Amino acid sequence: MGRTQYILLAVVLALAGFSVWMLNVVNVPKPGAPPGPRHIPDYYLDDFTATAMGTDGKPLYRLKADHLDHYQDNDLKVITHLHLQWFRPGLADWTVDADEGRILNHNRLVLLQGRVVMVRAASADQAPIRLETRDLTLRPDEKYAETETAVTIRSGPNRIDAVGMHVDLEAGRVDLLANVRGHYATPQP
Repeated sequence: MGRTQYILLAVVLALAGFSVWMLNVVNVPKPGAPPGPRHIPDYYLDDFTATAMGTDGKPLYRLKADHLDHYQDNDLKVITHLHLQWFRPGLADWTVDADEGRILNHNRLVLLQGRVVMVRAASADQAPIRLETRDLTLRPDEKYAETETAVTIRSGPNRIDAVGMHVDLEAGRVDLLANVRGHYATPQP
């Protein structure tokens, strides 16, 4: 066998090996087999409001958003420009605004992405507070929120900066996790 024949044989073997690799990498459906689920939206909503009700018939929380896409293959809901209001009878409500969110696990897990602003309204004995962060995880059934990112909390002229927080939405308690720094303004007489 000459040198040209060896080169030609090597090229043919390389092409055969590449073809076998491509058949293993590319998922080609077998003839007659039903196609697998595709990750494309099966429905969408524009400019909508949804209210979750408790067993007592009273609203638990209300979600408003510009857009929602639902994906049937994994029951993922992707929402943009959302506003969530968390009702607390007899206590100040919480609101949450975010650029984007992903709702997973049959509405038990909400991953808010981008800029997130949480506000607890004023009550008879508490001033309002505003929390600004990014990438917040909400667990609506547990009335709980958390983030590992930087957080800024403002209440009147006071400001607290930290990294990471846990929020008990029912009790209205905010636990800051690390690098906590505060600036408190003294009241003027």
